[in-house]
Amino acid sequence: MDKIGKIVASRVQPKPNYRLHSEMHALADEISAYFGERSRFAMYLGAIKRVGAARARAIFAEIKQSDARDPRKLFFWKTKASPDSAKRPAAKAAGRSGQSLQKGRKQAKLTHRKRPQQMNLWPSERS
Repeated sequence: MDKIGKIVASRVQPKPNYRLHSEMHALADEISAYFGERSRFAMYLGAIKRVGAARARAIFAEIKQSDARDPRKLFFWKTKASPDSAKRPAAKAAGRSGQSLQKGRKQAKLTHRKRPQQMNLWPSERS
C-alpha cells in the first residue's frame, strides 16, 4: 500500500509561474535559468526583445549545441549582431526633420540667449 504523501504528491499539480506573461518572458526565464543567472532576468528579456523571440530561441539552441568557453557572452554577441541592427544607428542619428541631432543642438544653444549686438540696449549700456 502506498503512503498518503505519494498519493497526494502525484495528484497535486505544480502552480504555473504567474509572473511569466508572454513567450518572451518564458524564454527569458528559461535562458536565465540555463546560465544560472536568475537575478539577470531583465537583461535577458531586453536582449530577446531586441531580436525577437524566434531569433532568440534559434540563437539559444545554437549556443546549447556549441562548445563555447563563455556561452553567456556568445549569446549577447549574437543578439547584438543582428541583421537589423545595421539599419538602426542611421535612423537614430537623424532627428524628426531629417537633420542630424548635433546640428539641432548647436542651433538650440545659439538661440537660447541673444548676443549683446542683437539686444536693444542703450548706447551707454553697450560694452
